[in-house]
Amino acid sequence: MEPSEHLAELLGQHYPVALRLARSILREEEEAADAVQSAFGSVLKNFVNFREESSFSTWLNRIVVNQCLMRLRQLRRHPAVSMDAMSVEPQRPLYASSRLPGPEEVLQQREAAAAIERAVHGLPERLRDAWVLHEYHGLDLRGLSEALGISISAAKSRLFRARAELRRLLTNILGARPVLAS
Repeated sequence: MEPSEHLAELLGQHYPVALRLARSILREEEEAADAVQSAFGSVLKNFVNFREESSFSTWLNRIVVNQCLMRLRQLRRHPAVSMDAMSVEPQRPLYASSRLPGPEEVLQQREAAAAIERAVHGLPERLRDAWVLHEYHGLDLRGLSEALGISISAAKSRLFRARAELRRLLTNILGARPVLAS
């Protein structure tokens, strides 16, 4: 068996786990399949650089997670809008009373969101990845450990350290009590 055939067989064995991991991050079947395909292409192209410092599955999972994170960043920058959403006429309120926040409340919410975003960007990459996957994408500790290729206790530790660092950063940014509770 040629090395390329062996690699193809190895990727075939890991495909279901890689797809499940991508689905847990992206939450959409097509996006997950595209991310796994891109990750496998990257593995094929860069297999000669695999140093065996970790297991193949850990290396592959890290590449899948990176592909998913890149896709999430792209989707955030260029969100897709369905044609159905564009064609629906906005509904008019039945009466004039509004439960919408006032201008001051909107400004406070924007300032808090900007402070949180700055604090998240200030986290070290390892802590930021763990926090974003857990808080924004809803991964539990098991999913987080699979996505990052670490143990569940290491995932729990990263989340704890990420929260503590966010509290510290928010305190510095806001100059008062942080927005996030313990």
